[in-house]
Amino acid sequence: MIDHAGMALFPPEVKRFGELLLHHQCWFFGRDILHPDGNLLVQYGFKRYKAPKKAGTNRYRMLIDKAVEIDLWGFGLFYGDAQVGGIFIRRYDFSPLLFQTGSLGPRIFKSEQLPKSQRPINSDQIDAAKDLTRRAVDWILSYEVWVEGVCGKQWRRKCLREWANAEFPARQIKTNWRKMARKIK
Repeated sequence: MIDHAGMALFPPEVKRFGELLLHHQCWFFGRDILHPDGNLLVQYGFKRYKAPKKAGTNRYRMLIDKAVEIDLWGFGLFYGDAQVGGIFIRRYDFSPLLFQTGSLGPRIFKSEQLPKSQRPINSDQIDAAKDLTRRAVDWILSYEVWVEGVCGKQWRRKCLREWANAEFPARQIKTNWRKMARKIK
């Protein structure tokens, strides 16, 4: 259940930039699972959970040091920390929702199945949501560095050539995520 009360975490221009980046990133994740040499998300360390027929999208989940959980779906991203809680960012709405838990249950294949969350409403929640969002952005950047190291720059160029909705060239993806990280303070 998602509670949409609360205040905007980022100014409109930062929110729009985040939406554009995450939309591109979700496209990249979708292409990465189809890489000719095998699923790059699985190679990176994610476990794939297949959605039941007609019941949502596949989920990719990764644990880092048993404290950090990252979950990916076509509809968004969850970044959780066992000590702090978690955030969910929708693919088309860069307005992080805050969770008290840093780990999600195993059977989530649609956004409606996510546990109760809320928009941050006080300074502690805002600080936590910004910190988790910044960490999620840093993780995406590290993933992009890894993809380039494994596949070369040509892989992202190929991904964007196959997509009519690309709004910036492949060479800018890491630069744009770095810019986004600086905007989240």
